[in-house]
Amino acid sequence: MMAAMRTIAALLLGSLALFAAPPEKKTSAKGMSYLVRLPDRYAKGQHALFVVLHGAGGSGDNMMQWITGAQSTFPKEAVLVTPTAQKDGAWDTPDMEPLAELVKAVKVEYAPTRTTLTGFSRGGYWTFHLGLTHAGLFDAAIPCAGGLPGAVPDNEDVRRLPFYVIHGEADDVVPITESERSVKALEAAKVTVKFERVPGLKHTMDWAAFKRGLDWTNGILDERQKALDEEVGKKIAELEKLLKAESWEAATEAFVAIERVPARFAPKLAALAKSQVLAKDEILAFAAIAAAGRCGADGVAALKGIPGTNEKLAIPVAVALAATGSPAACEILLGYLKTKSDRVATTAAECLCKMGRDLAVGPLVAGLSNAESLLPTSPRRTAINDALKTLTGQSFTKASEWKKWLAENPGK
Repeated sequence: MMAAMRTIAALLLGSLALFAAPPEKKTSAKGMSYLVRLPDRYAKGQHALFVVLHGAGGSGDNMMQWITGAQSTFPKEAVLVTPTAQKDGAWDTPDMEPLAELVKAVKVEYAPTRTTLTGFSRGGYWTFHLGLTHAGLFDAAIPCAGGLPGAVPDNEDVRRLPFYVIHGEADDVVPITESERSVKALEAAKVTVKFERVPGLKHTMDWAAFKRGLDWTNGILDERQKALDEEVGKKIAELEKLLKAESWEAATEAFVAIERVPARFAPKLAALAKSQVLAKDEILAFAAIAAAGRCGADGVAALKGIPGTNEKLAIPVAVALAATGSPAACEILLGYLKTKSDRVATTAAECLCKMGRDLAVGPLVAGLSNAESLLPTSPRRTAINDALKTLTGQSFTKASEWKKWLAENPGK
């Protein structure tokens, strides 16, 4: 009996350990409050991301409690983000751009394997709305008990975004006809969509239905990933042949053609890029530099050996370093802020800004402090301050002021 109790306790503790990290409250650069819950054993670039929108009168706080509760079927190993509408707990038009910018920032910060947008009630309406107006930000959408507030845009990003629509047949707050109308509009626009009517369900979440929706969207995304892996594998094999044959023009085109790099191919492509980032043919070198930027952390090694004194190469290198999303890239960009020309340093500040607040604020403040001491008239000071203002929403001009604010506002 005692042994069985120990076993049960161990299982419970193991389950709770996945939720060991408590949600952290943050504020976006545009002033939107949100909670982030990271899984235990979090590693950047290794987890799915869910952006979850609350209903009318709700908040990111109570939505986070709901989706991490005992009945929830959200994956415990995922990154969960629950924003709060800016006025009266109701998503509205002024929330659109701040919400889209927040999603962009957290994607840079956590480099998710895939990003799913979902929401309930008014959050379901906004799952349709944000998903369709900013389809390129997401890999799947699961609106629950909502409806489509406008027309379906006609573009490829929208057509590639799978929607799993869930609605209770007994919903007496948002009638199921709202989802029926929305599904018909998606089908007419040739969007991949599946509709689940839940018999007897009133205005609440059906966790089993959500799990079925997640399984369905993941199945579609897994098939697409398999096809992408096969396609990229063939392209990299062809690129390698072209480089060995010294077919430089064709190799340049081959680098450019590899737009998305699955993690399993990143080390190989980064190695091929590294062999050409200093190529005599500048166009080939630029293509290799950009390709390295699409390789994540593996790409940093291909880029770090390029001398920052060569402005013609240093500027695309800075852009590529930011694209990797790697903390190691921040160290190199900080070196650009401190020791390179004004033009390169200004570009480095702009690129750090694109890497997101958590990664970039420290290097930017360090770069500003260095510039104040050694390069007081350099335009890089303005570029650094502009980047910090964009990332934090604050308006300081001195490194000491930024340091004081950061010390008084940990986590912001």
